[in-house]
Amino acid sequence: MATESFDLWSKHYADVKSSLASSLYPLLNDEFAHISCYNLDTLRRDPGVRNFWGESIRRFADKFLDEDGCLGGSIWAGIDEVFLLPEGANGYGEWGIIDGWRRRKPEHWLTRKAYSPVRFDESTSLPMPEPGRPLVISVRNAFNHTNFRELDMRWSSGSDSGAIDPPDLEPHTRGVIEIPPRKWEHGDKLQLEFGAKGAVVERVQLCVGTQPRAQRAPANGSVAVEDRADEYLVTGANFSLTLSKLTGLITEAKCDGEPVLLGGPFLDVGQGAVTSWQMTRSEVRHENSRVVVLTEGEGKAVEGIDGIPVEFEIVIDSEGGITTRYRAEVRSGDHPMLGVAYLLPDLFDRLAWSRKAPWSLYPEDHIGRAEGVGLRSPSHPVPAYRQEPAWPWSEDMTNFFLWGESDAGTQATNDFRSLKPNIWWASLGAREGKIQVRAEADADVAVRASLHNDVVCFSLYNYWSYPDLVWGNYTGPGALPAGTTLESYVLLGHRRDYNS
Repeated sequence: MATESFDLWSKHYADVKSSLASSLYPLLNDEFAHISCYNLDTLRRDPGVRNFWGESIRRFADKFLDEDGCLGGSIWAGIDEVFLLPEGANGYGEWGIIDGWRRRKPEHWLTRKAYSPVRFDESTSLPMPEPGRPLVISVRNAFNHTNFRELDMRWSSGSDSGAIDPPDLEPHTRGVIEIPPRKWEHGDKLQLEFGAKGAVVERVQLCVGTQPRAQRAPANGSVAVEDRADEYLVTGANFSLTLSKLTGLITEAKCDGEPVLLGGPFLDVGQGAVTSWQMTRSEVRHENSRVVVLTEGEGKAVEGIDGIPVEFEIVIDSEGGITTRYRAEVRSGDHPMLGVAYLLPDLFDRLAWSRKAPWSLYPEDHIGRAEGVGLRSPSHPVPAYRQEPAWPWSEDMTNFFLWGESDAGTQATNDFRSLKPNIWWASLGAREGKIQVRAEADADVAVRASLHNDVVCFSLYNYWSYPDLVWGNYTGPGALPAGTTLESYVLLGHRRDYNS
């Protein structure tokens, strides 16, 4: 008869969807939330998988608090196990939250935030208090042994600031903190800082009231269409655009005479633009201040994938706005992403964005920050093999483990190439120029910039996942219903749109 001779239960490879509770023994989850390292093709294509992993560690950390009998877990892993040997790069892989040079990778901040002992819902705005009433904020004490009365708490907003009287909040309980009355305006930012014995425990920046956002103005100008031998020429106040009669898609667009698009929209199922395309039907209609293009055809993504039937409705307005509605005969479980892509000139080297992020504050160099500018080329040179980098991980253009010791660089930084999910807007343009392509959404679209030969691919995804993240991690949302019509919007515009 077997005898149980242990006091703790150590569980290997916990799944983020499973229960972590234990009624018999205290449960420790070891080697959980495995960091992306074996899915090499995805890592080469999109460093954003590392930011996406943050949803896994957040869900695990919440379960540690919510489920009885759970002691927590031992994350896999702390440090990359990659060795740049004279004869070549070797090791198990980049499975750490810091790399071999001890630089913090995106996973480091995401782990720190998920494990924070001071918990807020940082992704939503705080309700506006009534005039003369304090601002009440829900908070959770995730400490194991520390009452909130042992913390130093401070707040600031605009020119106002002060200390907070810490509430008597025991470990693993919920309560509120109060900010003294002031004249709040919608969109005000509230900074909170929590410390203990001279060390900063947590910082957050919460939005009060409704976040004001610019509304897209209706296009009321005129747009003209010229029927040519092999194409249609569409012109507006400051742009021109050609549509191929052979493909039913855009072949070029200019803004103030400068090239801004070199093709699109193309279907993108995760590997980049599906430019191999066979049109079966196309129709162009001129409707007052817009041109409507209805195109059907079949695209082929990569070797080994059968043709994908696609229907496009491309609406071009008088302001240079392009709304694309599309329906593709794909099952999202067969492809990691689903969206459309545009080809842009090679000189486009600046990606800017504003997005809805799960955390209110990020390091300035984090690829998942809520707002930022990612430059395609950093100011430093490409390092030699085994040379220690003197810059943040986000500025790396080489990876000798992924591409070998002869890697000359991807010609774009991790920050520029990584997926930016849940955008309000994102702009791709040239640092030294005035023209850009700007995508706008309602925090329900992800964008990614990638390089293909001598062009830049600007992808807009309505569905995104990372099925090869596996190892118990969160890999993405459920499959889209078959035949779903999806939509994206881009604007051919000027530099003034970058930061608004």
